[in-house]
Amino acid sequence: MTDDSTNQHDIAWSPDSSRIVYVVDRNQGWELSIMNADGSGKQILRAFHAWIGHPSFNPDGTKIVFSTDTSLTPEYRYKTIWLWDGREAKTLYSGKADQAWPDYSPDGSRLAFASKEAGNFDIWLMKEDGTGLKRLTDSPEDEIAPEWSPDGKWIAYIRGGGVWKMRADGSRQVKLVSANASDRLSWSGEFIAYASKEGGIFNIWGTNENGTRKLKLTNLSSNTGDPGFSPDGKRLAYTTVSRGNRSIWVMDFSNYEAPLADTPAPPTPPPATVEEKAISWTVIGAILIVVILPVAWAIFRALFR
Repeated sequence: MTDDSTNQHDIAWSPDSSRIVYVVDRNQGWELSIMNADGSGKQILRAFHAWIGHPSFNPDGTKIVFSTDTSLTPEYRYKTIWLWDGREAKTLYSGKADQAWPDYSPDGSRLAFASKEAGNFDIWLMKEDGTGLKRLTDSPEDEIAPEWSPDGKWIAYIRGGGVWKMRADGSRQVKLVSANASDRLSWSGEFIAYASKEGGIFNIWGTNENGTRKLKLTNLSSNTGDPGFSPDGKRLAYTTVSRGNRSIWVMDFSNYEAPLADTPAPPTPPPATVEEKAISWTVIGAILIVVILPVAWAIFRALFR
């Protein structure tokens, strides 16, 4: 998909699965770039002197939110959330601490993101215009990388290296898998993809939305990360290290549904009805008459001859 002369990372698909936005990391700066899903038509949207990452399309594909550092100077540097509207990039929300990992809700009305406003990273919500802030998590561990479910009812996120999910209002927080996960999730249908260091090298893994099944999706010998499902669920983009730099690859995901699917438990039979009970006792009575009584009578006659 991309060459290995520079670092390319932080992938996001367009809503129609036709384009991929990504970050190019060069020696003298960073670029927010876009290309067609087949790797053609590469274009730089905006160049930055400081770090950028975590892009996310809005539902109609006309806007992109992302994170960027405010300065190259460490003592004045913190992350803010910016918006690209197709013509220019501008600050959407800065706050008083690091703000990162913005992700559009499926209806485009809200953004989930991670913020250090309360000390460590927590998951927050805000409206598309940067107002209406609401804090969803407050554990002592960092919670990062929020990812909306396709129906907008749940948010997956990483907490303490594990993959968690919660209702979109912050309720029902539940751990899905202990994964040693890195800083990116992708949710498509019932599947959540993440990068995990299980086995010593980062590869892409997947779990179903209940955490009852997981599967290793890549088995590469170099560190692999940045999973990104295409919205149609047919492809999975990721980055892997080649010749010292990270490049973007795309794999077919259409055959992975069966191994990850839940195996339903057998249904509990309903209580027997009066008719069923009567049938059961009829069968038992027949066994008594046909089998057990003749045997008992034969034994009785043999004993008392």
